[in-house]
Amino acid sequence: MGTVTVNTKQTADPVCPVRRVVFFGSFGPPSLTFARSCHATGIAVYLLTPGQPDNPAKVQSSCFAGAAMMGVEMVGKPRGIEAILDYARSVGAEALAAISDAHCLWLAKNRAAFDGVCRLLLPSAECLERVASKTDQIALAKSVGLEVLPTWVIRSASDVAAIHPGDYPVCLRPAIPGAVEPSFKVLMAGSADELLRYIRQVWTLHDAVIAQPIRVLPNLIIHACSREGGEILSAAAFLVDRKFEGLALRVRPITMPAGLAEKIARFSREAKLSGVYHFDFLYIPQTSEAFYLEVNVRFGGTTDKVFRLGIDEPADCLRAYGLAGPNPVHRHITSRPVVNKRATLKHFLTTLRRGQEPWDYPPESRLSGAIHSVTDLLLARDSITDFADLKGTLAFHLQGLIQ
Repeated sequence: MGTVTVNTKQTADPVCPVRRVVFFGSFGPPSLTFARSCHATGIAVYLLTPGQPDNPAKVQSSCFAGAAMMGVEMVGKPRGIEAILDYARSVGAEALAAISDAHCLWLAKNRAAFDGVCRLLLPSAECLERVASKTDQIALAKSVGLEVLPTWVIRSASDVAAIHPGDYPVCLRPAIPGAVEPSFKVLMAGSADELLRYIRQVWTLHDAVIAQPIRVLPNLIIHACSREGGEILSAAAFLVDRKFEGLALRVRPITMPAGLAEKIARFSREAKLSGVYHFDFLYIPQTSEAFYLEVNVRFGGTTDKVFRLGIDEPADCLRAYGLAGPNPVHRHITSRPVVNKRATLKHFLTTLRRGQEPWDYPPESRLSGAIHSVTDLLLARDSITDFADLKGTLAFHLQGLIQ
C-alpha cells in the first residue's frame, strides 16, 4: 500500500467517544467522505453550509444526520460564530470540522468561543497563519531538507530580472491569500515580457507572487496525520499519475521515497501541524526525487480518493484530537487506481474539445487523453460511488442535472 507510520506510541492513547459532529462547508467529496466515515463508526454528522438562508438545506446523503444553511454574509463575523455555536448546541455536537482555508483560520481564531460547547478539529490559528504563506512554507521546507525548485519572489517589476530567460516558462502562485487582484490560483508566464505585462497591466499586487519553473512531472501526495503540537502519527504516499486543470485526476498508492517521512515529520513538528493534512510534491519516479510545492492543512481534493485506498482521513482527524466513534469498522480497500468519475467524464469531454493545458499530465494527444479517460471510466475505482449510500452517490454525480 505504500503506507509508512512514524513516531507512533507503543501504548494506546486515551480516546474520548464522540457521537455528533458538525461539518462546516458545502456538499462535495470531502464532506461526503467525512459523513460516510463517521456514519460507519456510529457518529452522526450534521452539514452546516454557508449560503443563502432562503435556499433550504437538503440532506443529500443517507450518511448525514441533518443539514442547515447559514447566511454567507455572516462568515468572518462575530454573529457567524454565534450562529455556528447555536447550531452546534441545537444538534448536541461534540466536535466541529471545516474544509475551507479561510473558514478554518476564522474558526481557529475564535477557538475560545467554542470552549465548553464543542471541540474544534483544527490546528492553532498561529499554525494556519504561518502555512497560509507560500514563502514561509518554502523556507520551512528548505530548512528541514526537502528539495525545492528554484524560486523567485516577485513583488514588483524589478524582481523579474532575477529570472534567467532559460528558466521560462514559470508557474505563478500568490504568496498569500489576497496577494494579487484579480485573484487566481495558478498561472503560467512564458517569458519575462509576459510576466511584466501581468505586473504592469493586469494585476494589482498587494503582496508577492511566487514564480517557479514549470516541470512536466506527476505529483506525489503525502497524506499525514499529527497530534496537536506536531507529533506525527502516520504518513502515506500516493502517486498522481494523471492531472487535469491542476488537480489530481487519478491516484494510486506507492512506497514512501527513502528519507521523506523523516523530513515530513520534522516539518510537521516545526509548523506545529495537527489533524490531517497533505503535502504536494512534483515527483521524478525514475530517481524518487520529490520537489516540494505546498502543504494543505485541511481535507482536500484527494480525501475521497485515498479513502478508497485505505487512508481514512476523517477517522484520523478525530484520532489526532483524541476522539473516536463508538463502533469499530473494517473497510474494503481497493487495489485499483482511484478516480472521481464525474471529473474523469469532464476530462474526456474537455480534452476532445480543446486538448491539453499546461497543468494537465501526462502530455498526450486529444485522442490518447480521451482513450485513457474512457479506460478509467470503465476500470478504475470511483471515489464517490457507494451502493450503501445511493442517495449521496446520485446527489453528487447528478448535481447540476436535477434539482
